[in-house]
Amino acid sequence: MKLFRIFSSIILIIVLLTYFYFYSSDTNEKNKISIQIKNQTFILEKAIIEKEKSRGLMYKTLEDNEGMIFIFDNEQSRSFWMKNTLIPLDIIFLDKNNKIVDIKENFQPCREDPCESYQSKPAMYVIELNAGTIEKLEIRNGDIINFSLIK
Repeated sequence: MKLFRIFSSIILIIVLLTYFYFYSSDTNEKNKISIQIKNQTFILEKAIIEKEKSRGLMYKTLEDNEGMIFIFDNEQSRSFWMKNTLIPLDIIFLDKNNKIVDIKENFQPCREDPCESYQSKPAMYVIELNAGTIEKLEIRNGDIINFSLIK
């Protein structure tokens, strides 16, 4: 009986480790994109479905080369806020041709309701990066950020 318990426990641990290894690596790889902005490479988490977009970077921190890209089906004015966000962010709004149409620098986390929101010019893609990145890389309206998405 004791040997059966040990054997069952080992099998369960192997199954769980295998599941978590493949689930997390598959999800992470499919849900990220590498892009170049002004000679710096960023790894961006993709927010495609509504649940991902509404959660955004809530409760997360970023490394210097990390961020998030929100992917929409069309160009329209976008509204962003910083509820439950832990760090200040720079936000870059791009049109369907990957041209920067609007930027919001050093958008601060919301500490209490009601949270301030930022309404952009029409955009199809939105990139969130650590605050200070826009200034550091001298990113400007009209710049093109080349990337391709495989949806």
